[in-house]
Amino acid sequence: MKNKRNIKIFFDFDHTLFNTNNFITVFQQSFENLGVDEQLFFEAFSRSKKEKVYHPEIHFSLFKKERNISLIEMENKLNAILEESYTFLYPDTVPFLKKWRLLLQKQIILD
Repeated sequence: MKNKRNIKIFFDFDHTLFNTNNFITVFQQSFENLGVDEQLFFEAFSRSKKEKVYHPEIHFSLFKKERNISLIEMENKLNAILEESYTFLYPDTVPFLKKWRLLLQKQIILD
């Protein structure tokens, strides 16, 4: 018998399951009291994406260079936002994912 895996993949195109704009706005505003203005935040944000993947360590290193902000302070800010990330889900996201989870659990994979 072959070793089989049941792989489930969801693609979240921006603005489908998660309100990316609101998340980024809150992210940016949370760094204002550390001395990171909106212009610096978004310049560093765009430079911190490689192949469309966000790299917080690059983002934070640019802030440290420009404003000498503690890496721990920045990580704490981001972690606080991530702990509340569920608040950025669209209202129909959880019911949608629950429905699909149930449908996928009922799937039988035949060879």
